[in-house]
Amino acid sequence: MRYSDIIDTPRPKSKYRKMSLRDRAAQFSPFAALTGFDEEIKETSRFTQEQIELLNEDKLAIGEKIRYVLDHKDQDLLIYLVYFEKDPYKKGGKYRDIYTRIRKYNELEHYLLDEQKEKLYIDNIMEFHILEKENMEAL
Repeated sequence: MRYSDIIDTPRPKSKYRKMSLRDRAAQFSPFAALTGFDEEIKETSRFTQEQIELLNEDKLAIGEKIRYVLDHKDQDLLIYLVYFEKDPYKKGGKYRDIYTRIRKYNELEHYLLDEQKEKLYIDNIMEFHILEKENMEAL
């Protein structure tokens, strides 16, 4: 019979501390063989929209409204924009609704600077509305 000489002997004492169940379980826990793969999958599956190309008439109308607001900066007009924000990591972006006031226009780089000092590039403005005084109070 195999091991008959040691079958009834007491278990020998280890010189090491007994490992906790938590530490033992950690030895067998799964590990990420592909580091960063989960984040890459999330980024790939994140939804972005394509920017709509405006007609020339729409671009001209937006340009006229911008000129009006810049000519009447002393009135501190509140405007509403539908603005396309480009995604920094992948093609496309998302549309944002912005209520703001225009402070400056940079003709060289073609952007408006709003009251929060955010650059709003003219080519990314999809809609531009000047809000009436009665509509301003509702906001």
